[in-house]
Amino acid sequence: MRSPGVLAIAVEEFQRAGVLAVLIQEPPAGTPVRCGAYDIVRDLNARRPRSALLIAQGVPYKVDTAAEDYVTVEVRPPGWGRWIKLTSLYLGRDKALEQVLGRVKGGPWSLVGGDLNAQSCSWCSRAPSRQHQNQYDRESWRRGAEIDRWADSENLRCVNVNVGRDTFRNTRWGSAIDGIFLGEGLAECCAKGADVMDLAVPSDHEALGLSLAPPGDERGDGQEAGTVKGRRNPKRTNWEKFIEHIDKCISGTEIRDAEELERRAGQLQRRLKDAVRLSTRRKTAGRPGSKNWWNEDLEKLRRTYQRERGKARKNPGVPALAEAEVEARRALLKGIKQRKRDAARKAIEAMDEGAVKRWAKPRALQEWFDAEQAMDYFVGPATAGVDRREGSANHHGEEANHGPTFEMEMETFRRLLAATPRGRAPGDDECAYEHVRYAAENSSNFRGEIWEVMKASVQLGVFPRAFKPVRLVLIPKPSKGVDPGNGQAESPWKRWRPISLLRVLGKVLEKVILWHWRTQEVPDGVHGYVPGRSTVTGIKAMRDWIEEGPKRCRQGFTGMLLEDVTGVFDHRRWQNVEAAVATRVGAQWTQLVTSFLQGRVVTPGEQQRRARHSPEDERDEIKKAHQEDENNPDAPKYDINVIMYADDLCVGVKSGSIEGLVYGITRARQAAKAWAEREGFSLAEAKEELWVGGGDLTRALIGDRLPELRGKIKEEVKWLGLTMRSSPKGGICFRRQAERSLEEAGKALKRYTPLCRRQFGLSEAVLEGLWHRVIIPKACYGAELWGHQARYAWYTKKAESLRHAAGRLMWRALGSTPGILMARVMEWKRVDHAVVERLAKATLYKRRWRLEDKDAKWLSQYAGDVLRNQQPDREQVAPEGRVLEIDGGGSPMPEEGCVQYYTDGSRKECTKGRPRGGRIATCARVPIDCRTGVPSIKAS
Repeated sequence: MRSPGVLAIAVEEFQRAGVLAVLIQEPPAGTPVRCGAYDIVRDLNARRPRSALLIAQGVPYKVDTAAEDYVTVEVRPPGWGRWIKLTSLYLGRDKALEQVLGRVKGGPWSLVGGDLNAQSCSWCSRAPSRQHQNQYDRESWRRGAEIDRWADSENLRCVNVNVGRDTFRNTRWGSAIDGIFLGEGLAECCAKGADVMDLAVPSDHEALGLSLAPPGDERGDGQEAGTVKGRRNPKRTNWEKFIEHIDKCISGTEIRDAEELERRAGQLQRRLKDAVRLSTRRKTAGRPGSKNWWNEDLEKLRRTYQRERGKARKNPGVPALAEAEVEARRALLKGIKQRKRDAARKAIEAMDEGAVKRWAKPRALQEWFDAEQAMDYFVGPATAGVDRREGSANHHGEEANHGPTFEMEMETFRRLLAATPRGRAPGDDECAYEHVRYAAENSSNFRGEIWEVMKASVQLGVFPRAFKPVRLVLIPKPSKGVDPGNGQAESPWKRWRPISLLRVLGKVLEKVILWHWRTQEVPDGVHGYVPGRSTVTGIKAMRDWIEEGPKRCRQGFTGMLLEDVTGVFDHRRWQNVEAAVATRVGAQWTQLVTSFLQGRVVTPGEQQRRARHSPEDERDEIKKAHQEDENNPDAPKYDINVIMYADDLCVGVKSGSIEGLVYGITRARQAAKAWAEREGFSLAEAKEELWVGGGDLTRALIGDRLPELRGKIKEEVKWLGLTMRSSPKGGICFRRQAERSLEEAGKALKRYTPLCRRQFGLSEAVLEGLWHRVIIPKACYGAELWGHQARYAWYTKKAESLRHAAGRLMWRALGSTPGILMARVMEWKRVDHAVVERLAKATLYKRRWRLEDKDAKWLSQYAGDVLRNQQPDREQVAPEGRVLEIDGGGSPMPEEGCVQYYTDGSRKECTKGRPRGGRIATCARVPIDCRTGVPSIKAS
């Protein structure tokens, strides 16, 4: 935009469109400081600046940097309540990128945009055939890769959505060389990406437009920002007012037909939603830019302090106003301090591994998507009436015409509601389990009405329409659907995992249905989905099968084929769901399941005419192939076992000979591939692995007979999060998993401790919560299988070093030398004790204290001590009533009964004198003053 006339036309167009700020590159020489309704910010010392910023008059702004190649300004748009940073950028080819980008800094509330003079898949949508045509193109794509790396380092993301539309065009060719980057905070306030605006500006560059909504406001198109007003938390409910409104629900008579069920279910849903809306305040976002501990009370104190400060500034000679300002400031600081403590205490009480991971992981910079397209792909267009797009339902005979029997009693129903989880995200009705549970306990009208609705839904086989609306949530999967060759997404929706949040009454009805299905058995080889079937139980079943009976070790050969089925849960067909319900549960339930699926249609894909079956059919197919080989006398003999967890498949093969093992692996692999091809699935070749028990010679022999799997035969594999290594006798050894669990726990400690320091301060309570609720569960994952490793000295030593590392972190965070405090830290639960407790609960309790393995004696003795909190090998403590002497620095004097801890975590019995660099922690019992709770000590 080198012409003054073009600039004047552009200003008129931007003013007519209501643009707040404009980022301009290559403005005309001699550009004035004001043009039309905009103030122009540029480098006044440069004869021809390359970048400038236009700010609408009346908008507050502060100039940060005005250089030749970039201009940075902080503006405060109306209604935002905070400053955002705008940077207009021009990256010329006559300067190295680091000369300009090295001085441009990002941030969560930063916007950087301009003429990049480079191409990248982030803001350019060229086809691969057009890329790298000449030296100019190659250099342009190289510069684009450097800009992408800079954006990643500054936590910025490109928001261009001008797919297929160039932003620069001359007489010969065009390209997309302009881009806009947003920080993490502004990205949440952007409804759509930056697209080309339809403006009548005679320029060779198209104008990119971007719309931002203030934090906390709802978007004009119905889509909400990332920091919108919060949901209605049950903790903010006025329960008296809630019961007052929910008691207006009149409990009617027994429901006899579907029409009456729909009417009363809708009334019940509306009554519950209105009661929640009238009694529960939304969780406000608080002061923009504040921490998560900021609340309305602190906001009032802040406003009071600002008001008193303003009065004192206007009347400097009035002492009363100055004292009022000081008191208001003290009240604000006191409130902030107390609120921080309360927030830290609540966060520590609710601390778990998932919460810490969410704190540690920054908000993902997600790509933009259209909500309507997402609904069409994952849910499909809603259908009315009986038009299901998949044909009529097959209710499997006359049995389906008779609805199921409602077997639940009122007392059982109340216990079911009492056991519902807490703190779950609500659906679109904003009602939580806590509201239903409290209403059922304290309102007889509501309890009678919800009881009648649930009973009628099961007996009539109708899922009420009022319970069906869901809120679709998409969780990003950045590693999915990307072709590493050219960066283009083969299937964009593969990058997202859809989750449907049903209304709370629909969730309660789901739990009632599952309660009736509780007696139905899940196939032995299928793990997950139900309580008592987890990843650990699946691996344990395979290990027990491999190491059982006369075929173990020297008398046979073992192997495990690990496969991953892709696309198992995509585009599920209704007929298969109905067939599975009729087979597993009973045909009388198919009508209710069909009613639940009404209005939920999947988008037809490439295999729209092929009925996809469940992954369990693959297990049956492999079992069928094995049965055929058993009936064939000429086939080598082998035994087979199949374990499935979701879409992960593990086929165990045992045989008395190498030929039998090879033949069994081949047959299982052929059956799995044939089933996948027939049903439209595919097996992930990159994830296929073959574990072979025994030594290297056995694996070499298997590799010679299976050349297509030679590179996939491994001595050590990782399946379902556990590392399994082959033992010399053909079994499975989990020592490597025990080592890795400690390594992962150590990494988590180093990663999460700085986070907790920033969030709450590294006090004893914070570190103790992190240790017991995050580190120990991570270190004990799968201990039911490898817990016997805790009896060895190498594991105990490594586990103790981990606890010493936690102590050192707290030691260095404190300014003084709290010996007694460090003694309490060293008394935290040991990792090896936690492992033994889990192993004992899984082995001793479930077997009713009857052990059959070789570790029976050790486990019963050691676990008995640990479970009774009598830790073995504890240090000898001083006699009762011992009075400690402390030195001038507040540390106990080194005497008998003390243990000395060093900064490297080591310890030894104390002797006279204090070595340099060490601190002393006592293990002696000290008499406690009953009135004050303070140990009785005296200074030397």
